[in-house]
Amino acid sequence: MTEVSLIKSSIIFLLLVTPLYTSGGEIYKWVDKHGKVHYGDRPRPEGSEKIQLKDNPEIESGATGAGPTDAERREKRRRLLEAFEHERAEKQAAAAKKAAERQELKKKCTVARQELKEMKEAGYLYKYDKSGNREVLSDDQREKAVAQLKRTIDKRCRG
Repeated sequence: MTEVSLIKSSIIFLLLVTPLYTSGGEIYKWVDKHGKVHYGDRPRPEGSEKIQLKDNPEIESGATGAGPTDAERREKRRRLLEAFEHERAEKQAAAAKKAAERQELKKKCTVARQELKEMKEAGYLYKYDKSGNREVLSDDQREKAVAQLKRTIDKRCRG
């Protein structure tokens, strides 16, 4: 189980299964000698004050009238699971797209490396002028073309 799946499972568990509890304990507030306010469940001898919390009779009595019905919980769970499935599908599509892009780049790099090899081994290089005639490159132009292609390969084709 992946870390993301574990987190999602934990969230689903907490949202759908865990009931609300109240401790029923008392809360105390005190200020230390540095002026910092603290809260705790036991009184402190240096002078703590009991905090009165507002009661929620529905929770204390176990009443469920205000809580969601079984049908509402099932609907909420269904929507949550649909959202997770949609998110998973989007991630898979993004991963597939990224893999296809990597594969396409790999193909282009292979072609560029082959072209570089052929440029280095060729007796001469040429380009076409505006009228479509071949124009043979000088040694200096050839070196620049080879160097440019090599920089492009180095920049785009790592590995």
